[in-house]
Amino acid sequence: MTGPDFPGSQLGATKTLTGLNVQITSYVGATSDAVSVCYFAPYTTQPAQCVYNLAAGTNNNIAAFNNYFFGQGASVRIMHNMTGSPHARLNPVGTETVTYNYSY
Repeated sequence: MTGPDFPGSQLGATKTLTGLNVQITSYVGATSDAVSVCYFAPYTTQPAQCVYNLAAGTNNNIAAFNNYFFGQGASVRIMHNMTGSPHARLNPVGTETVTYNYSY
């Protein structure tokens, strides 16, 4: 998240996550797909916490990151660990979205 993602009057306010809604796509050609969603504290490269073994092609409400800091530099990533046939083209069926719910 960056500064322009928040209203100017609330840019400096302390924000905490109160929930996430994550829409995960599936991949055509994948024989298996282990999906994880990870929270990254601001400006870090290692996840602070992950939720593992989510199913591809699903919509998930995630409370595991509730009360974590939310603001500039914080991020959530959807990661796929897929397998497929040799030379298979693994193409996403749709888009993925993350909806952040937070409080000031």
